[in-house]
Amino acid sequence: MEDMVLQLKGIKKRYGAQQVLKQVDVTINKGEIYGLVGKNGAGKTTLMRILTGLTKQQAGSMWLLGEDGKNGYDAARKRMGSIIETPSFYPFFDGKTNLEYYNQQLGGKANVDEVLDLVGLGKSGKKKFKNYSLGMKQRLGIGLAILNDPEFLVLDEPINGLDPMGIVEVRNLIRKLNQERNITIIISSHILGELESIATNYGFLDKGVILEELSKEELEHKCRPNWKIRVNQPDNVLALLQETYGFSQIEMEEGSLILKESLPNPEHVTREIVEKGYDLYEFSMINKSLESYYLDLIENHKSGREKV
Repeated sequence: MEDMVLQLKGIKKRYGAQQVLKQVDVTINKGEIYGLVGKNGAGKTTLMRILTGLTKQQAGSMWLLGEDGKNGYDAARKRMGSIIETPSFYPFFDGKTNLEYYNQQLGGKANVDEVLDLVGLGKSGKKKFKNYSLGMKQRLGIGLAILNDPEFLVLDEPINGLDPMGIVEVRNLIRKLNQERNITIIISSHILGELESIATNYGFLDKGVILEELSKEELEHKCRPNWKIRVNQPDNVLALLQETYGFSQIEMEEGSLILKESLPNPEHVTREIVEKGYDLYEFSMINKSLESYYLDLIENHKSGREKV
């Protein structure tokens, strides 16, 4: 429990007739970058707002930085930082003046110059906020979120709308905060490929339900390359491969064999098939991305609901 930063159990939230969060169970441990994966409308922002106290859940329990209950949550949130939607800054102030203003509201304890250097804006000088690029604005927002030297950082769609350079800048900053400042981070996005490059753990959210949680290593194992083998006698080739190589994770799909195992020497397999007299029409690698894995997960969840 001492390494656990957040645990949610059975979190529910309704707005009018719409059940936005139906059953949310989440566990985040110290040092993780937790990627909350979900399409627009999945409930990501509502969940982030509950974490930061901007709205309240209607059911379920939350354990946050070792605290629970209203007084506990208030204490825990003083040890957090967040970006929910777009941070508000004074457009005619430069970045340093903006952060100095907010720093005074927080007690004036932060070293603003150090924070600006950390988020890559130390050399922005007197440039007014209104003239910042979107990437610079997002980095200044993260600077505001870390003024209180937080243990836990909540980032709702921080890369949404950024150009490729802005995405790289924010991605590198998130990694830096995690690795050099030991800040545990939850970050949501519908740009799934970007989460794939920075997250250490994942939670897949669809229509208010967490479908699955898994580590980066578990995801990589599930998304490891498969091999599609199309031959003239698939049943016989299936038996051949099982007997010769001991493959156990090989299935028949629409007349083709799908091998779901590591294959360091595919040329040996193709030679074996051909030398045994079978016609080999296709032998190709099938890569599964985070996006395709998530879409498959949603489809399986949808099919499960329809069968009930």
